Amino acid sequence: MILLADSHVSSDAIPATPFFDTLQAIARTDEDVVFLGDIFELWVGLPRYETEVHQRFLAWCTEQKEEREIGFVEGNHEFFVIDAHRDAFSWGTAERWLDDGGVLFLHGDTINREDTGYTRLRRALKNGCIKALMHWIPFGPRIAQWVKGILNKHKPANADRFPDAAVTAFAEETSEEDVRVIFSGHFHTSRRHASPHGPDVFIVPAWKFDHEVARYDPDTGEFSVFKLGELG
Repeated sequence: MILLADSHVSSDAIPATPFFDTLQAIARTDEDVVFLGDIFELWVGLPRYETEVHQRFLAWCTEQKEEREIGFVEGNHEFFVIDAHRDAFSWGTAERWLDDGGVLFLHGDTINREDTGYTRLRRALKNGCIKALMHWIPFGPRIAQWVKGILNKHKPANADRFPDAAVTAFAEETSEEDVRVIFSGHFHTSRRHASPHGPDVFIVPAWKFDHEVARYDPDTGEFSVFKLGELG
């Protein structure tokens, strides 16, 4: 299984070509792939907001889901994508996904519950009122840029250090849900976090820095990080 998170692809800051090169490398493998959110710097799943790069990604997923399982978890830079494009993926969620084998996938932005400021911000931005405004009013794209500006300015609590206690608490809570292992993005680092009374949490690195993806072998429990040229 290949996991990719936090590529933050845009038409300017993070060019799309290397990202699609990574997708082509993934296509040459026989492995499933899960996208753990913040794949684009901003993706609003509504008419007038999607660009050629969004459509190209959706086309890749639609094609590849005939060959492998494609999972997609919305991050905090994606809005209403699953509502609009659920059929492009084998499975997709705006929150988190627990598969039949006890593997939990999430973006990770809701793990640190001590960051109440971010929790309120997320609740305010990801709701039906914002969706309706973006969909119906003529200056909806301005709202999208306003949302993007807020996301870029807001620095979550503990952004400069890994919130070990919050991740441990989250893992221990999930132990009651028959969760065997957890995969998360969001923290822009790569690590295996062991919890004494809960499942291990694997943090997938941010693709945008070094074009890295993670690979997990469910048979051995091995978690490793690869760059584009090492895939396949």
